Amino acid sequence: MYLSHFYYCDIIKFSQGKTASVRAAIAKLRHEQRAGVIPNFRFISLNGIEVRHPFDIYIRFWESLTGRNHFGTHERACEWLEAYFTSTSSEHELSDNCTTIVLLDEIDYLITSKQSVLYNLFDWPKRAAELSHGRRLIVIGISNTLNLVDQLMPSVQSRVGTERCVFKAYSLNDTTSILKSKIKEGS
Repeated sequence: MYLSHFYYCDIIKFSQGKTASVRAAIAKLRHEQRAGVIPNFRFISLNGIEVRHPFDIYIRFWESLTGRNHFGTHERACEWLEAYFTSTSSEHELSDNCTTIVLLDEIDYLITSKQSVLYNLFDWPKRAAELSHGRRLIVIGISNTLNLVDQLMPSVQSRVGTERCVFKAYSLNDTTSILKSKIKEGS
């Protein structure tokens, strides 16, 4: 799991899977948010396996951020995200300037030949933090490829960062327990 500008692994129960651990951390943060301990944030979960093409993640991201359907191209959605997080203009005013936490699950599926999708998604948090407009972006990337960062171009590696949480593979008992709990959830 790769984290950019966010490191919460020390309190997560590692007996859970990667995505479940992140969601547990988000649930704890939401509880703290409701209690007024931490400022407001929005959580957006995106999955690389759920888009037809890696560039479509921009559309999903913009739609999740705004709550509106996007009828344009992925290039336009990317431009809007870029403007929202990295410019001081108010062209795309959303209702607040709270921090956005994005979970990018299955980021292996977001790799393109020039790796621009991952570059942008992991570059925007850094660039947003440099501005004083109040918008912040935290990107949490989950990969099933242990050496994914090593396979990326140096420019993308520098954006992803070095903070990693490595999860052990599930044992047969772990897998059985997970399947049983999912069956119970479904009935």
